[in-house]
Amino acid sequence: MILRIGIPSYNGVLCEETQRTLAAIKEEKKLWTIDLRVASGTYPAHARNACITLDECHLKKQKYNFDYFLSMDADISFDVKNLERLIAANVDIISMAYTGRKEKTCNLLMAGDWGIKPGISSMSCWLPVWSHDLKKCDWAGMGACLIKKEVLENMEHPYFRHTVIDNGESANEVTEDWGFCIAAKNAGYDIWIDCDNRAAHIPH
Repeated sequence: MILRIGIPSYNGVLCEETQRTLAAIKEEKKLWTIDLRVASGTYPAHARNACITLDECHLKKQKYNFDYFLSMDADISFDVKNLERLIAANVDIISMAYTGRKEKTCNLLMAGDWGIKPGISSMSCWLPVWSHDLKKCDWAGMGACLIKKEVLENMEHPYFRHTVIDNGESANEVTEDWGFCIAAKNAGYDIWIDCDNRAAHIPH
């Protein structure tokens, strides 16, 4: 099995905890072959896409030589068994559970449902930190999210994009995490989070 790991990084630097996580993953050579890509830049959407394909101009669907894509942030850490558990779930898109770093999001998981309008999720719609079990949701953060290659092969590039949501009264631009989830759901895929599969969101 080939696992592509893609990490966007503002300056190409990864947290020490993230580096240790990657080192542990690489040691498990019997489980997978690792293809690690770190993309630098100030625009996370561009960096996430660059970790999958360097051909920024193509809009057609294409085939990839990896089996899974792990979208990971430069400030996330977890145990190797967490990754094994994501794979064992055998669903198209699944995220580990991790909280936000800010005071107002430290008790919320980076996943939840939309409100009245798809693409807009107030914090009252986010999953609380005490959530458990495997849950289907409308969106999940891309900090520790496993995606089957078939999902990407059946979506149009760019996969990660900032998306403008217009509800008729106002327009809001949402992040590439939400933009990906909107596009994936429109393509017929479900978004899952394993609330008992916890990753650490490192303060920095």
